[in-house]
Amino acid sequence: MSGGGARQGCGAIDISLAKVFGFVGALSFVVEGILLPVTPAAHVILFASYLWAMRRFCIERRRHLALWIATAIAASAATLYATGMTPVNLLFRRAPLEALALVALLWGISALPFYAVNDPLYKATGDYKFRLAWISYAAGAALFVVNVGFIALAYAFLVLALAFLNLK
Repeated sequence: MSGGGARQGCGAIDISLAKVFGFVGALSFVVEGILLPVTPAAHVILFASYLWAMRRFCIERRRHLALWIATAIAASAATLYATGMTPVNLLFRRAPLEALALVALLWGISALPFYAVNDPLYKATGDYKFRLAWISYAAGAALFVVNVGFIALAYAFLVLALAFLNLK
């Protein structure tokens, strides 16, 4: 029995899978989110990446991660259902304000657990991109009311892809 209280497998995770899946998962949000509604598959890939990274850095925030994935899937589905269009179409056609307010609210709710997942990774790695991703994500949630929220969200996931790629 070790006196350090370290959990089995904590820190001993090979980070290469988290790097690749995190990069691909975050980029799939950008590609799918602009051209198509984001699928649950993109959420699952990113979920796995976060789990690996959190295990690598001994971060216990798995409930926050599950909450973020659930609220992000709800926000993605609401974007398509409430507006009847993909995010890029919002630039060219105006959705009803009530629909945009609902979408902004759901994305805003998902921003809180997104922060709870990214902040410990920022603190563990010192990589400001995890914090910048959250700030852009929160800004995107607020900007959905004026039809341009997906631009900030796309930027958030581009930054997140780079953050995952830089994990050590």
